[in-house]
Formats: sequence, C-alpha cells, structure tokens
Amino acid sequence: EDLIRCVDRLRQVYGKDLDGMGIHLPMIVAVGKESSGKSSVMEMIAGQPFFPRDEGVCTRLPFRLQFRCAPQETPRVTFQDLPGQPCTKPEQVQQRILDVTKQRTNNEDVSSDEVVLNIENCDVPELTLVDLPGLIGSQFEGEKRGLKQKVLDLVKKYINQPHAIVLAVAPANVRLRDNDILGMVKEAGAEDRTIGLLTKCDLANERNRLEDILNGKLSEADRKDQERIGYIHLKRGYYGMICRDTLREDRPAESSQTQDAIEQAKVREKRSFDDMKLEPVARGRCGVSNVDKALTDMFREYIHAVWTPDTLDKLDARIKGAKSELKSMRFSDRYEEPPSA
Repeated sequence: EDLIRCVDRLRQVYGKDLDGMGIHLPMIVAVGKESSGKSSVMEMIAGQPFFPRDEGVCTRLPFRLQFRCAPQETPRVTFQDLPGQPCTKPEQVQQRILDVTKQRTNNEDVSSDEVVLNIENCDVPELTLVDLPGLIGSQFEGEKRGLKQKVLDLVKKYINQPHAIVLAVAPANVRLRDNDILGMVKEAGAEDRTIGLLTKCDLANERNRLEDILNGKLSEADRKDQERIGYIHLKRGYYGMICRDTLREDRPAESSQTQDAIEQAKVREKRSFDDMKLEPVARGRCGVSNVDKALTDMFREYIHAVWTPDTLDKLDARIKGAKSELKSMRFSDRYEEPPSA
C-alpha cells in the first residue's frame, strides 16, 4: 500500500516536472462505452454510490479515484484540489461532482482537467483508478458539436501513455470484437497492458462463451475460432462483474443512492456467480473482491517489474547527460574550475 501511495504522492508533487523529463508515472485507466457499467464498477469498488445518475453523459471529465483503506467505519471522501470539507454521505459527493461538472463543462461539453477524489473506508483496496468519460454512440441535441470526437481523443490520450494500465470495461452480452474500446486497445498496441472487465455477466448467454473467455480457454483456440466469435486476446485476460441496475423495478433495494444499495448489489453478485456454477478458474476471476485483488496485485507487480527499471534507466541516462554537459562547460582542459581572482 505504501508503494501505491508513493506513486500518488509523486504525481501530486512532481507530476508535471516528471512529465517534462519524459518520465511517466504508472496508472490504471478505466475506459469503456457509455452504459457499459464503468461508473457502476467504480461504485462497487468504493462501496458507495458517489456518481450522479440520469445526467446525460454521466462522466464528463476524468476522475482520479484514490482508494485508501482507513480505520474509520464511516466512509470519507475529500476532493484533493478543491475547497470544502470532507464528505461523509454519498449525496454530498454526488452534489459536489454535479457542481464541478457544471462549472467546468456547463453539462454540454467534456473537460480534460482531472478531479482527484481521496476515498477512505475500512474495506476498500489500496488502489488508484482514473475513470474517464465513456465513449459516445450518438450526441444529444443540447451537447456541443464535436463532443463525440473530443471524448475519443481524451481516451486515446490516456491509453497511449507509456505506463497506462488499461481497464477495458465491456458488457459480457456483446461480442468483444464489436466493442469500440477493445478495438482502440488493439489499435494502440496495448493488449499486453490491458485487463478486460466484463460487466452484466448475468445477461450473457451460451453464444457469448463467458466461461471460456474468463478461464482463458479461448486464448488457446485457433485464430479462426477466435475470429468467428469475435474474441480479442489480452495478455492479462478477462474478469467478470455484475453491478447494480438502478432501473430494475424488481430490485428496489439496489435502486437507492445509498451505501446499503451497493452492499445489496454485492450480495446478489456473489449469489449470481455461484448459481452459474462456473469452473474454478473462471469463478476465481469473477466478483468485485477478485477484481480488487487482481488490480492491486497487478499494479504493484507492474511498478516493480516494468516501471521502476524503465525509470531508473531514464534517470541514469539524464545523469550521464548532465555530467557530460557539465564537463563540456569546464574553464579549460587543464583546470576544472576557473582560476580565482
């Protein structure tokens, strides 16, 4: 946990300086189409519903969600760079998100300025995720022209960053090949640093081959079989979740914007996956708790195995360059320093 907090602290204090040096900090970026369930995934991880509902494009700017395990029983959310007291109720967080969204986008545009939320609770993972606006299928009349392209450009900007680990969120009842976000991952050559997260697993049928996707069986299939069902191979594989659906009238316990509604959704998620009777490998990649652990473990592993060696190499090269430049600025070959007066 100290490692993840250290990366976040480096970003807060030295982020712009490091970017200027060509040193990019690692991060996990959640991307997906609108209505893919991406924001619901963030709420399941946080254990509370902090995103407003029924507001058109739900996410209009990047939200950096810094989940922190803390001893207090009451969840607390602070907006890192914004004035105001910590929020202890979901409706307070929702209102502040509505306010900052209105201020920066007028609810008709998107902004690239990040909003950082520190989310403290006793049962959240030590994890940081960036939740991006969802890819838009079609624009509403009241939205700014070019909004669809602006969202696309913003998502591509994050995906293409060298140390961005991509959490590609897609509904399980749609062919992977037909999902725009996985196409973007493939186009960016980011398959090796992408985790697929399939939502709405309870809506998948036999044709969707959910179990074979989760347990990796399809990754070993021949190319023709993969192409026939629209499978896209990701080195780190796929995970599954079932989030709450607030529009279902037969699930009133999950429809309210309360912490208890999220807990009810977690109970139903576990029961639903148990009822599917998936084989052990596939079942071990399902549910919010397994997703939490996979993301946390993978992020730590990536920092140790990939980001740290790459960063040390870059720093070493810059130090050698600085020494060489300093040497060339000596007073003469005979004297390292100019003679004193």
